[in-house]
Amino acid sequence: MVSTMAGVLDHAETVVIGNNSSEFKDIVSQVGDGQVVVDLVRGVNGMKSGEGYDGICW
Repeated sequence: MVSTMAGVLDHAETVVIGNNSSEFKDIVSQVGDGQVVVDLVRGVNGMKSGEGYDGICW
C-alpha cells in the first residue's frame, strides 16, 4: 500500500478511477508509457476514450 498517487504510478500498469476525488483530475498527464487509466465515474472532465484512457459506464 502506498500513500501518494506518485507511489501508485511508480508501480501500476492500470489505474482505475472509482470516485471523483480531486487527485484524479490531472492523472492523464501523470501516467507514463504503457500505463492505462480506466475511468468509471468521469473523474477526468473532457476526456474521450482513446489510447491510454478508457471511460466506462458513463
